Amino acid sequence: MAEDGRFFAYEFLVEGLAGGSTVLRMVASGFIPGDDWADEFEAMGKGLDLFFRTLATYLTHFTGRVGTPITIFGPPVGDWREIWANVREALGLGDAAGVGDPARFTVHGQVIEGTVYSANSQTIGIRTADSLYRFMQGFHGSLVLGHAVFSTKDTTEIERSWQAWLSELPTNGGNS
Repeated sequence: MAEDGRFFAYEFLVEGLAGGSTVLRMVASGFIPGDDWADEFEAMGKGLDLFFRTLATYLTHFTGRVGTPITIFGPPVGDWREIWANVREALGLGDAAGVGDPARFTVHGQVIEGTVYSANSQTIGIRTADSLYRFMQGFHGSLVLGHAVFSTKDTTEIERSWQAWLSELPTNGGNS
């Protein structure tokens, strides 16, 4: 439980069924204090959409492969709509990025090409041959990168590269 009384928990039940199918049940419970609880609850729903689509994308394209998580938290930003437009632009996406759209971006001099597997007003998920890249609005308007890398690359260097990408992203009025 957070200092302000914030508590939120998810319970997942995965049940194997006959014929090779599976049922996934999720229960959410908790308490969100403050006047902005409705906005935070909506954001959690958009985030859950990304996580469920990530699970489906993993099962479709990366089954059996072990991914290394990389999570980078950016500082709070001024205008979320502006930062989100900058993120879409940096990823080579338009204003109405949608599932199936191609993405093309550069991180540490390396051009990365992928396909959008999830997109809404607060999250974008992009799949490449060896990674799932996730960009999402965190609490209080920060940008969070939550990637899964399915390769033997040095994840410390990958993390540094993404931290540099994030620091170069215009966040307020087009200023880095």
